[in-house]
Order: sequence, then structure tokens, then C-alpha cells
Amino acid sequence: MPEINHEGNVVLKPLTEVFKVSGREWGGLTPYPSWSVLIESAGLEILYRKTVGYYQGDYHVLVTDGSRFGYMDIAYGSCSGCDALQACENSLEDLTDLRDRAINGIHWELTKTQLLNWFSNRDWEVQPIFLSSSLSETAEAFNEMQKILHPNYKPEDSGA
Repeated sequence: MPEINHEGNVVLKPLTEVFKVSGREWGGLTPYPSWSVLIESAGLEILYRKTVGYYQGDYHVLVTDGSRFGYMDIAYGSCSGCDALQACENSLEDLTDLRDRAINGIHWELTKTQLLNWFSNRDWEVQPIFLSSSLSETAEAFNEMQKILHPNYKPEDSGA
């Protein structure tokens, strides 16, 4: 379980401690830093993730830090001009900053039920994710996340 500071943010390890660094270049990092790797580098467990879109879209993620449950939406693009992760290609400093901002931008609730209520009561139609992504795929992702957050959910219910 990751350390949480007095502001409720996850205390993040420097990426040099997370990755084996064989040089200053992005290519010197192993494993290749994907969003899943960056999220897990913060000590978070990914409960659900879904990529919505093709060349550009959103990465919807449910996480837990062992005591809270959170949701994050990460926009992605097809090139370093429109995708923040790809834009960090030669800078460990930029990659660290991007990871830290994404992790500290997670919407946290203390229980699954509270996060489910937040999902249910939020006006999603005015959120940028509904404007930039395939509506049916986004709705499918939200339905899956709500199933996982339901108190009677069992992992075998997902069909995975």
C-alpha cells in the first residue's frame, strides 16, 4: 500500500527507483513506460482499465491504494504532438512530472459505494470525455466500472 501524505496525495517514488535506467534517453528505461506501468509505479492496483478511441481517445482507469478507490481519465493521442506520454520520449524529468500530475489528479473516495455514488450523480454529458470519445464505448466503460464498484460484485461476474 502506498504512503499517503497529509493532503491525501500518494507519495510517489522517483522513477529512477522504479525503472532500471541505463541512460538518459527514454529508450534506456525498462520496462517501456506505459500508463499501466506508471500507475502501478505509484503502488496503486488497477481494478479496471479500458481504452476508448482509436488514434486518440481516453484511458479510463479504476484504482485502489488499499484504503481508497479512485477514478482517472487520461486522454491520449497518436503522436508526440497530441499525446503527453509520447511527448516525454527523451526526458525522465518530464515523464516523472506527467506521472505525478496524473496520479495526483485521481478522484478518490473512501469506499467503492461512495465512488459508485459519485459516478451515478455526476453530470457526465458536460464532461470533455463525452465530447472527445466514442459515446457508446465510454458508456460501456462506465457500465463496467459501476458493476465492479457495486457491493455485490464478484470478479467472475465480469466474464473475464
